[in-house]
Amino acid sequence: MVPYYFFAQFILTHGFDLSLILGGMAGTDMGKFVEADVLLTGLTLVIISIMNFTVSKYGKFVVIGTVIAPSFGLPLMFYLRETEKISF
Repeated sequence: MVPYYFFAQFILTHGFDLSLILGGMAGTDMGKFVEADVLLTGLTLVIISIMNFTVSKYGKFVVIGTVIAPSFGLPLMFYLRETEKISF
């Protein structure tokens, strides 16, 4: 939920200007690093969740949560793993 606070602040200040958002992310090497990290984390989490659809009926929720944000999908996967005692 923390990343959404900063995203909401940006949107309230600048509006939903996609070119400004993408320009800010790709404008620096650090921004590119963070962008690549989040994308790779999200992709990895989606692959792990899809591979485990047969193990858990909740795998689709992890995929949906990851599409929303990896910082939402990963804790959701850990929570479901502990409550269902399944292995991802």
